[in-house]
Amino acid sequence: MIVKGHKPVVILEVAVEQIFFHCSKAFLRSNLWKPETWDPEAVPSRAVIAKSLERPDDTMEELEAYYGAAYADGLYRPQDSQQNLGNAHSTLVATRVK
Repeated sequence: MIVKGHKPVVILEVAVEQIFFHCSKAFLRSNLWKPETWDPEAVPSRAVIAKSLERPDDTMEELEAYYGAAYADGLYRPQDSQQNLGNAHSTLVATRVK
């Protein structure tokens, strides 16, 4: 689990009890493997997801600043050398599904 020389602080292990395979033709027909068919604008940004599910009291401006370039750039830096990103925080939500 080491990425770019850094061990994760938290690890989520998932145990799979049952898998349903679908016809491979469905994946081929979906064009899933063709990047030119992808529409990144169809997926909400990380800030929009955080606003609706995790941090409804924060402004979109705060969330966009937090989840912007500084967030991506700091993913693999050691914890003690990361920049202070204001009062922004992250939330880990785990759900067990049976």
